[in-house]
Amino acid sequence: VLFPAGSHTRALIEARLEELGAPVEVVAESHQPEVLRAMVRLGVGWTVLPVVQAESLTNGRVIASRRLVAATREGAAPDPAAQLLLAALGP
Repeated sequence: VLFPAGSHTRALIEARLEELGAPVEVVAESHQPEVLRAMVRLGVGWTVLPVVQAESLTNGRVIASRRLVAATREGAAPDPAAQLLLAALGP
């Protein structure tokens, strides 16, 4: 479930998913983040929300946290798939 086609947020989300090679199948749209949250709660699908909107889903508390470390063999050629994953995870 996403913001409607033509919205800036939707364009950003779709562009990033396409870069990652992830298929995009939109089953519902809404201009309202509250409606998107409700659809997720009802099991219609998943979404990407601004942090302010997502916080209310967790009552402002972290529900899961994990620190990840990427390790590579010194001198090894970079693996394209690993680089894609690291780029998606961010700094």
